[in-house]
Amino acid sequence: MVHVAIDQVLKRSILAKDDSDFTYFFSLLLAAEALAKTVVLGVVAAITDDKDRNRYRLEHQLVRADGLGDWGKVIEDALIGPASQFLVSEAREEQFELTRSCKVGEWQYDATAALKNALDHLGIDAEDLPVKSDMKRWFRLFATLRNKTRAHGATPPEKSGIAAEHIAKSVELFYRNFCLFKRPWAHLHRNLNGKYRVSAITEDTTSFDFLKQKQDRQFANGVYLFIGGLRHISLIKTDAGLQDFFFVNGGMNSKKFELLSYSSDDKIDGDASAFMTPPGTLPRSETEGYGELNLQGDCFTNVPELVRDYVTRPDLEKDLAKLLLDDKRPIVTLVGRGGIGKTSLALKVIQELFSHSRYECIVWLSARDVDLQLSGPKSVRPMVLSPEDMGKVYADLVLTLEKTKEKGFNARAFFEQQLQKSDLGRCLFVFDNFETTQNPIEIFNWIDSFIRLPNKALITTRLRDFKGDYPLDISGMNEHEARQLVNQTASTLCVSQYLDEKYTSDIIAQSEGHPYVIKILLGEVAKAKRAVNIPRLVAGTEDILTALFERTYATLTPCAQRAFLTLSAWNSSVPRHGQRISKLLICQYFGEEVWIHHAA
Repeated sequence: MVHVAIDQVLKRSILAKDDSDFTYFFSLLLAAEALAKTVVLGVVAAITDDKDRNRYRLEHQLVRADGLGDWGKVIEDALIGPASQFLVSEAREEQFELTRSCKVGEWQYDATAALKNALDHLGIDAEDLPVKSDMKRWFRLFATLRNKTRAHGATPPEKSGIAAEHIAKSVELFYRNFCLFKRPWAHLHRNLNGKYRVSAITEDTTSFDFLKQKQDRQFANGVYLFIGGLRHISLIKTDAGLQDFFFVNGGMNSKKFELLSYSSDDKIDGDASAFMTPPGTLPRSETEGYGELNLQGDCFTNVPELVRDYVTRPDLEKDLAKLLLDDKRPIVTLVGRGGIGKTSLALKVIQELFSHSRYECIVWLSARDVDLQLSGPKSVRPMVLSPEDMGKVYADLVLTLEKTKEKGFNARAFFEQQLQKSDLGRCLFVFDNFETTQNPIEIFNWIDSFIRLPNKALITTRLRDFKGDYPLDISGMNEHEARQLVNQTASTLCVSQYLDEKYTSDIIAQSEGHPYVIKILLGEVAKAKRAVNIPRLVAGTEDILTALFERTYATLTPCAQRAFLTLSAWNSSVPRHGQRISKLLICQYFGEEVWIHHAA
């Protein structure tokens, strides 16, 4: 069995043995630390996405950890704490091996006993080892050993040799027996042709072979563990050549955190922006929907209220209503940029459906994780992320608590039956912000497999990587609609006095009728209390651009990303009509959303 990251630091310790016992001892401490972090990060990666963001909560702790004691707390949380219930079923083997009480002769006990022997030989006080022990104690003992030697101790050279032999035995038993290291590990790098280069970290990587063909699914470059599917380990960094591995090592601030190589002692910086959102349960989205079915006209529904500042878009509303009222297409998709008004349009048309007899029930299931507010994007808690979540929410809406608690009740299977034929009659199932579900393509195929007319599904999404639906593209507002929104928002923000005809036209032109961008630009005017330069406003609102653009950019092929960035950085002296032509070419190739960032 080989795991390249662990083998690199073990080879370092073997070379150090030829130097001195003292050097060998500290090299083994580094190897054990790399082993411990690999195990913790692998187990944390096996935690599925949930509404309370347990995996993010643990990763948030790890990037801020200032000692291995914090890592021990994280592994206990992941194995037996609140996060443990969200481990993928395939990871139960790892959970069992690390939590089972073992006796002398079993590798878990012997690995822990060897570490305790090293502590005893060095005269370091540590918790006693009972007749039976689990591997969680190994992490606590190693934290003590590391803190009393590398961090705060002065290890006598004459004692380091025997202690090193005990540590070597402990690391070897852990590394050679723990099932996590028998799983497929690999580094993925997406080539310009859209295919992935799979660099094997462990010997068997056949589970990754499907990636060698061109993929519709998108995976960020990085280290992956295959356990019930691909699990990205974002806090270990390497490259396609696997020359060195860097592990998160604290040092978190507002911009970066530290990653350390236990093989070369080199350090690199990680991007802290991904871990700036506070952990814990986020607020609900303003468009999450109600937790019970209410009667609207002759229709039962949990659909949220329409936003107060909605501006009517007659042509789109007419087109969508027509699609939802027919009996021809089981799945209709609203496709458009973030903040373009897909959710608001859906809510407006649904309000009108209450007066028709087409549906007897309309169920709203939201995966929204960001509310686009005037003050900027705000992270919120998704209502549903997976088919299991959808089944549970639907069951809670239509069944009694006693029914959902019955032994053997399967909410997902129940929902699948209801997609085919609802007990409430003809039903419209609305899946809002579909791109933020756990796996949009697989979930779409799942919905497509079970939905049957006269039931229908309405999906709102920024990204449409699936087929079999009827798409309705949502673009920017026309001139009349945009002006109405400008006047309405300006009145709300009390900035009408700063706007004249030319400035209003500039806002509409620069935003290209994008509703949320219009609101943000006017919000910046309210802050400055004057009509400021519009291009500078757009370029300066980095969080807005990220919220609207980042997900779309991430789905482009590497070739498309490179071409787009080249065009975006092109300082051209081409006349304005020539720039319009380049804009048209970009939009045709990449889709309209990328132009927001290009314009900035």
